[in-house]
Amino acid sequence: MKPATTCKRPPWADITAKDIMERRIVTVSPTSPLSEVERLLTEHRISGMPVTDSGGRPIGVVSYRDLLDHYADNPEARPRRGPGFFRLSTEHLADEDFEAFTVPEESEDTVEDVMTPAIVDVGVDATMKEICRTMAKNSVHRVLVTDAATGKMVGILSSLGVLAAIADA
Repeated sequence: MKPATTCKRPPWADITAKDIMERRIVTVSPTSPLSEVERLLTEHRISGMPVTDSGGRPIGVVSYRDLLDHYADNPEARPRRGPGFFRLSTEHLADEDFEAFTVPEESEDTVEDVMTPAIVDVGVDATMKEICRTMAKNSVHRVLVTDAATGKMVGILSSLGVLAAIADA
């Protein structure tokens, strides 16, 4: 008779959200222009970030996917950048026209035009299994980590961060 096999717990089973969450959270306000979102995502090498109200409470998430979907539906909405966007040849303006000339404010869509208003979060003590289950159930690549006692956002977890933690366990 074979001995009963004992089920070994995977090495990552005891890891919780607070162990692997990113504590430096890059956020954006709902009134921020999309060019600012693109800059922040690129500068911080992230694919999405929480949208917060004036009190710092999360009210949604904006990601590259949201931007791509928005630009696919509205190609003209993509912020124009680069040298010469507002360049105007001054040699064709009379002196009085030149003095009266003002550059119009750039009209640009804002975060609230594209953000996903749903908040998907886990508690600081959520296990790896709970984190993965939450991400899969909601089809998201990031979850906010909240403190149950205060209800405040204390961290963020990305799917890549979860995979790295499992690989390192």
